Amino acid sequence: MSLSKKESTPPKEMIYREYLQLDKILGAQTCVSGQDGNPPHHDEHFFIIMHQVYELWFKTINFELGSVMASIGAVDFTKLNRVNEKMTRIINILKLMTDQILLMDTLNPAEFMEFRGYLFPASGFQSFQFRILENTFGLKPESRSEFGRKHYRQSHPPEIIEQIEKSEKEASFLEVVDKWLALVFEKEPTAAAFWAKYKKGVEDKIEDTKTKLDNDAKNKEGCDVSDQKAKAEAVWLSVIDGDIHKSKGGRKLSFEAWQGALMVTYMRNKSEKYAQAYRFINFIRDADNLLMRWRYNHILMVHRQIGDKAGTGGTKTGVGYLKETIGDQYRVFRDLFDLNGFLLDPKYLPEYYGQ
Repeated sequence: MSLSKKESTPPKEMIYREYLQLDKILGAQTCVSGQDGNPPHHDEHFFIIMHQVYELWFKTINFELGSVMASIGAVDFTKLNRVNEKMTRIINILKLMTDQILLMDTLNPAEFMEFRGYLFPASGFQSFQFRILENTFGLKPESRSEFGRKHYRQSHPPEIIEQIEKSEKEASFLEVVDKWLALVFEKEPTAAAFWAKYKKGVEDKIEDTKTKLDNDAKNKEGCDVSDQKAKAEAVWLSVIDGDIHKSKGGRKLSFEAWQGALMVTYMRNKSEKYAQAYRFINFIRDADNLLMRWRYNHILMVHRQIGDKAGTGGTKTGVGYLKETIGDQYRVFRDLFDLNGFLLDPKYLPEYYGQ
């Protein structure tokens, strides 16, 4: 008796249009300016597509960033090459997003006014995907500027609010990177030796700075440099003393993460794994920079389009609110930029230079 095999259904032939669901995508441009009996305004079609494309990019970045975060949950340098590929994709998307704003300059402000009135109270402020991106990246609620005393959760259905709240509660990219950098330092066998050398270099730097200030004061009668010496010492001690680091307001990375980032920076030419780790840190800096650049270009575009008019979402002045989003409180990884100010001259750490 032979067993009969279940007949398999041949796979359906893949069709480009169906695979990309182009019927949904290409049919999603409904101009509100044409719903009152008048012909739709020509430029509204372009306006809709511009914002739809942005939403697709936000979705892609959130997807890629989630994958990066999952990959660096533990210190596994073998995963860094793939992580850096994903970070490269994120960086290039952010560059494209920044340049894409220039396309809005092809929209004549006078033409925009012909259909802008139909958009109230819709606003880019309501982009839940961008808010999730900000939350996931590491922007804290207390760092946000008020938006007419409204919260960005408003105007969303419960299922969207649930996604937003989830992004607020879960570990952010900043927190995951902080933990990863601290673990990199903790697990490196030569970390203690490196830190001892770096700490000694900082102490020598402090003494040399004090000596220079004293020598400069000798040439200026009655010049007291006590305060200058104290300030210089306090600045440098904040990078080698954990308690001072923690007490210093404004720093978002832990002391242990600072140690890891400094070690990776100095060890980048010592081994391929630290070269990859250093690339990753630089990609994080690039992403932080590009998000700020996107915000700034967005401000310029909005100012060009509507001047100081109130935003469609209800702000007294749309540009005024947006200007508040380019302050240092919106720079999630500012510490990684400040850290470069604590790189020592080669004479203090000669073994880590000249390679």
